Amino acid sequence: MIGIRKLGIVISAAAIGGAALTGALWAGTAHAQSNASISITSAALGTRFNNLLGSEEAVVTFSVTCPANDLGIIDVTASQGGTGTGHTNDFACTGSAQSVSVGASSTIYYAAGQVYVGAALDIQPTGSSSGPYGMAAGTAGIVPIQ
Repeated sequence: MIGIRKLGIVISAAAIGGAALTGALWAGTAHAQSNASISITSAALGTRFNNLLGSEEAVVTFSVTCPANDLGIIDVTASQGGTGTGHTNDFACTGSAQSVSVGASSTIYYAAGQVYVGAALDIQPTGSSSGPYGMAAGTAGIVPIQ
């Protein structure tokens, strides 16, 4: 009876250890792939359709970091009484922080004040020339716009 009990404990310990190792390897792989970040640095009124009411474009500048030689795209939403959207063309990631500006166009006018910005950084890893982009990082916040 004691031998069977000890065998059960050993099997249970091996199963728990295997599950923990699998989880650690999975988390390590996911972490290694997500060396990307995005943060809002500023927002400004664009020059598109400017008049006394404001502008139909908010230009948002981000600090972006993504793995060198990957391709990146930023999708942005800017809201201030209405919502505008925009995105970048592909840009080459440098592996270091880089500044990227995106225009969010709307049928409403943006004016000086506060604007809510949400953005997603999508990347296409090196070597997947026609593969899909995947979301690597996101950010959101209320920033002043002038």
